[in-house]
Amino acid sequence: MKTITGKIIEIDKATATCPTKESWNHHPKVFLNLEIGKTVQCPYCGTKFTRKT
Repeated sequence: MKTITGKIIEIDKATATCPTKESWNHHPKVFLNLEIGKTVQCPYCGTKFTRKT
């Protein structure tokens, strides 16, 4: 997974963390709650996460 603004990263868990391992020092760590079928955007970098069904 790469963190690129505008890219959607698919996760199979209910919670995502940003920044990802590849960009761990770009901004403070945030936890994003993912509901199936919805897309959540990181408030710092704009990376979008969605949960796989």
